[in-house]
Amino acid sequence: MTAALREHEFSNITSICPATRNDIVSALDQLVADTRPGDIVVFYYSGHGSKVEPLGAKLTGTGEDSYYRFLVPSDFPESTEGDFRGFTNTELSLKLARLTKKSPNVTVIMDCCFAGRVFRKSEDDPAEEKIEWQDTSRYRPTRYHESKGRWARAASKYFETLRKRGFGEDTRAAEANPHAVQLLASSANGKAYETACNHSDCGHEAAGAMTLALHDVLSRIDPTHTTWQDVGRMIRMTPRRSGHDQLVSVEGPYRRFLFSLHEREELGAVDVDISSGRVYLVGGALADLRPGDRYELVSFGHRGNEEIISACEVDTVRSSFATIKPKLDVERIAPGTRARPITFGESRGFVELRGFTSEAERDLLEARVRAVGLTPSREPDPASSAIACLQLADHKLQLFLGEFGFDVPRTFMPGKLPQGARHLAQHFAEAAYRIGRANTLANLCGGRLDPDCEPQLARVRADGLQELSEARPTLVDGEAISMIIEPRLDIHASVFCIHPNARIELLSRAQGGGVEIRAREIYRLGQRSGEQRVRGIELRRPSRSILSTDAPLPFTIMVILTDKQVDLRSWEQRGVNRFSWTDPLKPPSFARNALGGARPTADVLFRIYKFEFDLAGAGAPLSSDC
Repeated sequence: MTAALREHEFSNITSICPATRNDIVSALDQLVADTRPGDIVVFYYSGHGSKVEPLGAKLTGTGEDSYYRFLVPSDFPESTEGDFRGFTNTELSLKLARLTKKSPNVTVIMDCCFAGRVFRKSEDDPAEEKIEWQDTSRYRPTRYHESKGRWARAASKYFETLRKRGFGEDTRAAEANPHAVQLLASSANGKAYETACNHSDCGHEAAGAMTLALHDVLSRIDPTHTTWQDVGRMIRMTPRRSGHDQLVSVEGPYRRFLFSLHEREELGAVDVDISSGRVYLVGGALADLRPGDRYELVSFGHRGNEEIISACEVDTVRSSFATIKPKLDVERIAPGTRARPITFGESRGFVELRGFTSEAERDLLEARVRAVGLTPSREPDPASSAIACLQLADHKLQLFLGEFGFDVPRTFMPGKLPQGARHLAQHFAEAAYRIGRANTLANLCGGRLDPDCEPQLARVRADGLQELSEARPTLVDGEAISMIIEPRLDIHASVFCIHPNARIELLSRAQGGGVEIRAREIYRLGQRSGEQRVRGIELRRPSRSILSTDAPLPFTIMVILTDKQVDLRSWEQRGVNRFSWTDPLKPPSFARNALGGARPTADVLFRIYKFEFDLAGAGAPLSSDC
């Protein structure tokens, strides 16, 4: 990994091997002290991870997970109940919080898991005190250390000490660090495997499967045109193609270009997967893929440039994947290939055009609206089924969502100002498309999964959580909410907020592929592991520059529960923005990302819940639930 980072002009690299607990703590403290604003920081850990369940504890839920999780430094076997040598997830997240306050350009790479072989105690110790070698004649080597006996007791005691000290409170974001990109070799309850290492600069007979794949990717791509999402796409299938059941994921701001704060938002791109000799598009109905949609398959060339492989059409759609036609040769599909939309098989909604008298004006807008999968309607819609309205008055154009007008009316004169009119039409078409996507997500419903629970929306108060039982409560700008989920079976949960400006935000960002919730565990949105207090997620109205109104604004919370991991971050998008004449003309741009998702042939069961409320300005009266 040192060699790969040097190829990307990293020169100040500190390697710690073997790494004791004190070595890790000291190195991270020094890294925080040395970091300056604007610095590019990478923290890489390759080794073992472990988890223990609180001794005698019931799964009452601690936000991110109900286990004590920690890294296993080289001196971990020397741990005692009074001297724990593991490095906890809480301590790591606190170090990252301090680091990202000094520079937000931080990347964390974790090639570890919680299952397998590492240490062995003396043969004379009791059986419960041993840490047994993994039988690699029967099982592939993993990066897991199973803590038992005094090691488990030491871990539990140390975590309880942190909890009593209030360690970590008021210093971390409620739902994971929003600044650090995190490339993870496994899911929260998954495995990370080792494999033979044939690289001359490796120095070991074996290395992490993700590390080797990442080394190869970093050694051949152009960072100025490649995002961490692209990297995840390229390495995601590598361990699985070696026969390993390993799910690689990217958390945090995964749309950033490598080692940069700039991001790429790519409208309509979906992941491509291969299973049993067939090519699939990842996401399926849960990502709004529909029969007849046409895509072009795009991969990276040898110098990082894009190469179009083929065009295809969505054939059949399942909940989490879609088949395509014609059937493609899988040998042509390189790691990292994605599918980009060309045309849509069916309309995603109607957009009403109001006040147009000129065919030139109407034709220009209709062409742009159709290009993003929406249907323009020239007649007023008495049923009010239009998702948005483009209204022209006195040669000024404005976008409306119901009674709310976005931005301010803008001059629209194709005859006199053709270039500006084309620019404005493109802006409004993309804005309407974002509204259409938000409308589609808000109308997802049903599902065959029976989690035997009803998620509960709650207001965060100083004295705890207050469940909101009203059909449509009114909250106030700046308030915090939480979602309480207590399933009767193991599930994955994704919680989205649809803002009135069509912004779609993933609230449960601690795990982008769906927060893993164990049966009978109580999950509370906005509660960090190791803390009793629930911080919740703070709600904010859009800027008055885009929605200038004092009226309460509508918000929607969507909870999607699935029986397998499926990454639905593809729904995330920025909201409708103010128009700017200096904005470069770009195609619409959001990204569907399914890093670490379930195999496409293993379709997911799901259940969708919807919560609607209004958000008033500060000082407005609260709902009657108060």
